[in-house]
Amino acid sequence: MKNCRTKYPVLFVHGLNCNDDKFFYWGRILNELKKRGCIVYTGDTDAWGTIENNALQLKRKVEYILNETGCQKVNIIAHSKGGLDSRYMISALNMDKYVASLTTISTPHHGSKTAEAWSRRKRLIKTAGFLNNRLWKAFGDNDPQFQNVINSLSPKNVKILNSKCKNSPNVYYQSWGAVIGSSKEDVLMRLLRLFCFKHDKETDGLVSPESAKWGVYKGTINSISHRDIVDRRKIKNKNFDSVMFIINIVEDLRKKGY
Repeated sequence: MKNCRTKYPVLFVHGLNCNDDKFFYWGRILNELKKRGCIVYTGDTDAWGTIENNALQLKRKVEYILNETGCQKVNIIAHSKGGLDSRYMISALNMDKYVASLTTISTPHHGSKTAEAWSRRKRLIKTAGFLNNRLWKAFGDNDPQFQNVINSLSPKNVKILNSKCKNSPNVYYQSWGAVIGSSKEDVLMRLLRLFCFKHDKETDGLVSPESAKWGVYKGTINSISHRDIVDRRKIKNKNFDSVMFIINIVEDLRKKGY
């Protein structure tokens, strides 16, 4: 069994449309890491919080972890929009001295043309936002902001964020991307891929590999969906072992001294 006891605790930060309280975002991953000695935490951010608001929530969580463990830093593994929340926290909120590494998986670091196309459908996005915000408020979000979040993911707005959130020399940044390709494992993501293809070409159902590149780009995983890469559905995928994927990432962080 691989040793995943890293020098610093690992904080997992989820993406859109889910939270850590009501839904087990990371499937079987966290339990398997704990079996291997890893100290893990979840970010507990809003499902539809803005990047800025979620970054504030993450800052409070990091401060809590440091106080509880006595450690000087944390490692962050973030999926999808969670990577943008984390980068904003690190750079804009001056938390870089408390973060050893940031690993992002299918994060739209360069925006989503699909999100930009959705944001132009004003009437639809307004109606969807009203219903979505009410739902997620009931699920525990502090301040769900569907419309603002969708707008923030356009390439133009993410470019502005990137100009404000430069990488810190104190933090090791690495990233992964994915494409769903012809995989038939995740029907929902296959349908979303068809819609996204017009705007973003090949994606994992939501995010293109080109947009996922940040820091040291470790590669593009083929035939895996945006959800299955982090074991959201907790199924055995014939194309890819998402649990071992994260375990290997954590073991590598340990070997690097993080």
